Amino acid sequence: MAQARATGAPVVDRRWIDAQILEANRIFAPAGIAFQPEPPQPLAAPFASIRSRRARHALARFAAPRRVNVFIPGYLGDLEAPERPIWGVHWRTRGPHRHHVILSAAAGSDVLAHELGHFFGLGHETGPLNIMSYGRMGGARFDPSQLERIRRFRRRLGRRDRLRTAAGG
Repeated sequence: MAQARATGAPVVDRRWIDAQILEANRIFAPAGIAFQPEPPQPLAAPFASIRSRRARHALARFAAPRRVNVFIPGYLGDLEAPERPIWGVHWRTRGPHRHHVILSAAAGSDVLAHELGHFFGLGHETGPLNIMSYGRMGGARFDPSQLERIRRFRRRLGRRDRLRTAAGG
């Protein structure tokens, strides 16, 4: 994972990252997927606050190949109202690393799992027990059809790709 540093200190500590990954691993376990963190890497201060499409796209240059790249700014703004915070986004871009996750430092413990669901091709759902729902409650998970879609996506990745959270540049 790559973190923006506004004043030289990381925006989140390692315990926060570990908690995010632990929850993602719990939710993805029925699909046979586990994520392993790599040491967090700092990003330049301009990435401490992500408020535009351009800034979201610019993160792609720090993406590591064959990794699930996750970037953690201190603030992530809604594109339609940048002063309104959002907790995470799965972002598509052009180039060799076509998508990455941006996770706000204020994100709750299940936001990484939700955004990784988008990474694996899932859309939003309804219902408080579905991790892909905006209105999800604690203990949310994937339903059987979502788990199968995640497994199919994983098989398409092939053995050459390793699912790990990425360190940025």
